[in-house]
Formats: sequence, structure tokens, C-alpha cells
Amino acid sequence: MLTPNHHHSRLLLPLSLLLLVTIPTTCDAYNFSVTNKAPVTTIGGLRYAIEIGERYSKIVMSHSASTVLHVLGVHDGGKPVKDISLTIEEDLGEGRWAYVSDISNIHVSGSYIGSYKGRDVKKEFAGLIYHCMTLVLQWNGNGQAPAWLLTGIADFVRARAHYPGDNWVNFGKGDKWDQGYDVTTGFLIYCELQHRRFVAKLNKKMKYGYNDGLFLELTGKSIAQLWSDYKSTYGNFSGQ
Repeated sequence: MLTPNHHHSRLLLPLSLLLLVTIPTTCDAYNFSVTNKAPVTTIGGLRYAIEIGERYSKIVMSHSASTVLHVLGVHDGGKPVKDISLTIEEDLGEGRWAYVSDISNIHVSGSYIGSYKGRDVKKEFAGLIYHCMTLVLQWNGNGQAPAWLLTGIADFVRARAHYPGDNWVNFGKGDKWDQGYDVTTGFLIYCELQHRRFVAKLNKKMKYGYNDGLFLELTGKSIAQLWSDYKSTYGNFSGQ
């Protein structure tokens, strides 16, 4: 679930160190559907219809699915999902921007689209879809993986696809690895820089279950030690 409280100041990624991915191909493994329930009489519904639209939405859904599978290293035997839907609704309640229900149903707030003040609403919309598509297709440790990790991985994929959020925290910031979203994303980027394909390997392990010991198994260091190393190395990172 994405809400304003989950985003702070901009996450300045060490882009010169992190290899970004560009996956322009479509994904034929899933059936994508889009429904716009936000009335065109509302600002969000009208803005979605004019500036984004259902055709672009399906393209982003397909591209994001391909990217998720690539970044997470899923080449076969992925989650048993066939149909993935997107619904634009005027108000998702509880201040939410987007969320996933029933495994593969993505919901995006028309109200958020209408009120978005950034430079590129289509790019922000795509970022939301990449985040949610990751939640749909990633392994969740048979229900044992904590929300902070799932959302952190979702924003990790979003960042790798060149769609970081406008208000993400600076790289190296945050109080603890389990704050989720952009804070956890920065931590995962650090782990990826130190251990190639770390996130993909972690996702593969999460097919069967989850505990924090997976960090030790994959890196040789506990999650607490990794966080300490991350903070000591990048705690004052300015992105310059």
C-alpha cells in the first residue's frame, strides 16, 4: 500500500555504481486488463483519461512485468498468476495512492493522479505500476516475508527501472532497515552493490519461506551488520 507517509525527501541513488536496467520488451505471459472507474467529471478521472489512458497503462503493465521478472531473476516457474488487472478508482481510502488486492489486482488512486504536482504524471504513474507489479510477481516467503521487505524490493525494482519517486529519502538515510519502501530500497541497493544479484537470490529463497537469516546465508553477514556497514559507508551520502 502506497501512502504519502511512506515517502520523504528524494532518494539520491549512486547511479554510477548501480547498473540500471532497461527492458523495453512486452510480456506475453499474462493477460492485462484496465478499468477506469474514476469519473471524467473529477480532476483525477479526466487527467487519467487525457494524459495517461488505458493503452499506455497496458503498455506499462507489460513492460513492468518483464522488468520484474528480469530483475528478480524469474525465468520459469514463477508465481501461478495469469490475469493481472488494473483499476483506477477515485478514492482508495486511508490516504492510499495504490495497492494490490487478491494477489493480482492493482488499484491506483484517481485522486492522487489529479493532485500530483510533479513534472511528469505519466512517469509517476509508471512508477506506481512498477511497484505494484513487483508486489504481484515477487515471492513472499509463503506469507512469512515482512511488509517492509516486500515494499523495499518493490521500490528497488522501481528504481532499477528508472522510476524513483520524487520524494524518496537520500541514499544512506533512515533509522533502521525495516522502515520499508525507499529506506529499505537504499539498503537493498547497498546489498546489491556488495553482492551481485543479491535481490534476485533473496527472492528465489523467498519462494519457500523467509527469516532474517537469509541475509547471513547470502552475504556472510547478519542483517544488523549489513545495515551498520551501509550507514557507516553512506550515512552522509549527498548524491554529489
